Amino acid sequence: DRIPGGSTLWLLATGSGLSPFASMLRSEAFWAAWKDVVLVLSVRQIEEAVLARELVAALPLERRPKLIVTTTRETDPARFGDLTERIPTLIASGALEAAAERQCRVCHGLAVSGPAGAVHGVLSELYF
Repeated sequence: DRIPGGSTLWLLATGSGLSPFASMLRSEAFWAAWKDVVLVLSVRQIEEAVLARELVAALPLERRPKLIVTTTRETDPARFGDLTERIPTLIASGALEAAAERQCRVCHGLAVSGPAGAVHGVLSELYF
């Protein structure tokens, strides 16, 4: 309800910041409002992304967001996420948009969830 519909919505979460997006992703009304959704989850270690992967896998195919997991503290390349930097760094470098094959800076919707510092970092990179 609070996020009006459009073409592409980016959901950016760090750690437990995934929780507010879980109910949105399960809602038929949400998917009726958005044509395309990109879910980005930044975690320290790959195990922390299990719930996001399970959430996306449990959704019907036509309602699955593009999921990008980025790990920030893994040292073993076999355990890296799709990307390996913090979200603000990935936005600044263009790596996040490249991985999603969509533009973030000109999207129709953006929601950020996580600790205040992470939210501030993302918003600073995008808008300031």
